[in-house]
Amino acid sequence: MAPIVHVIDPDPDTVIVLKNPCTIFAPCNPEEASPKQAMCGGPVRVYYKTKKKKKKGKKLGEEHPQPSTSPPLQEPALVETPADSSMYNLDEGFTALAEPSSAVQRTPSPILPEEPEEESIHYHVSSRHLILASAAFRRMLARDGFAESVRNEADGLYHITAHDWDAEAFLIVLRIVHGRNKLIPREVPLEMLAKIAVLEDYYNFGEALDVFTEVWIRELTQRPIPQMHGRDLVLWIWVAWVFGIEQQFTKATATSIKQITGSLRTLDLPIPAIVSGTWVYKSLQPDMFLCTADEIDSRRYLAIESLLEGLYKRLEVYRATNYQCRYNGDPNISFSCGAFLLGSLMKGLSCMGLDQPRPEIPFRELSFSVLCDQLQNMDSAQWMPSMGYDYHPCNLQTELEHLITDVSGTIRGLSLSELKHR
Repeated sequence: MAPIVHVIDPDPDTVIVLKNPCTIFAPCNPEEASPKQAMCGGPVRVYYKTKKKKKKGKKLGEEHPQPSTSPPLQEPALVETPADSSMYNLDEGFTALAEPSSAVQRTPSPILPEEPEEESIHYHVSSRHLILASAAFRRMLARDGFAESVRNEADGLYHITAHDWDAEAFLIVLRIVHGRNKLIPREVPLEMLAKIAVLEDYYNFGEALDVFTEVWIRELTQRPIPQMHGRDLVLWIWVAWVFGIEQQFTKATATSIKQITGSLRTLDLPIPAIVSGTWVYKSLQPDMFLCTADEIDSRRYLAIESLLEGLYKRLEVYRATNYQCRYNGDPNISFSCGAFLLGSLMKGLSCMGLDQPRPEIPFRELSFSVLCDQLQNMDSAQWMPSMGYDYHPCNLQTELEHLITDVSGTIRGLSLSELKHR
């Protein structure tokens, strides 16, 4: 299969070979993802695999999965690309101009003989631009002993191999690095910015992308972030983390704290553990888990525990023989008031499955927001004192609303600046 070629620098000294271009990005259900099927509501064209750690270049003769030199080149295949300034279709429906005719033409490009059917995309670029823009590329190209720092004997170019990136996001980033500003979109959707954030996180382009990322972020932040936890909210957490968007990071994490029912699902994005966290099972004690330093889960546990603690304290207050009604101190009224409140709360907790045993960390399948909704809809018995004509004013729903308001007021999203300075 002849590769697609993008001539970004008309006088290149480097070729980046992108193998296995992505097909699904940030899938909601990674175990169900397949190269030909997009996840989470509609066709998505890219796929990103989480990298446990950054991969470095190799010394000559050593194993190097990414980036690495290409195998020995044999017969080149000619790849025809448009010679006019037609529109180039980018992901998510927006477009940019194709490379000018002086740079896009019938270009010779090699086929790797060992993997003739593997799809690949070639980017013809300048090593000098890469070195200036990216610390990762600088390590590859500017250090002796690394395979990428030696020109290929067949064509005299430096060869860098990349894997799994989104082809369109990679093209946008490389165009920015090479100053091809007229070909850069002035607005990108959240998903494309998340894909670019993956490249920024790996290659560390730093200030080379700042001008455009600031424009893109300014446009995106004009719209409210999602109020429900879901895929877009996780993308916001990722984008805000990489590009340092404090306000959106705090809002998105606050929503997640209230709404998730377990550890934050990262959708295969390299969100750091201090934000997302993981649970590790300890077999020495049944049902005992140990959590990493995860702020979202920690605050979720604290919120749910505070709510449960308030509920059980109220059970003890209503059960006490010396309970005194807040509206009427008469012992007979207080006894009946406490009995009705106690019975209503006990039955309500039983219906919610929160009575025996009491839920404990990690509160599996429990969401703070859903728990609040259930408490607000809990039935409360109404009664009239003897010789009375009106219902007694004490009401369980009023008591629970005070509790929910108090606990909700303590929930705060994460501070991006504090986390990054730890």
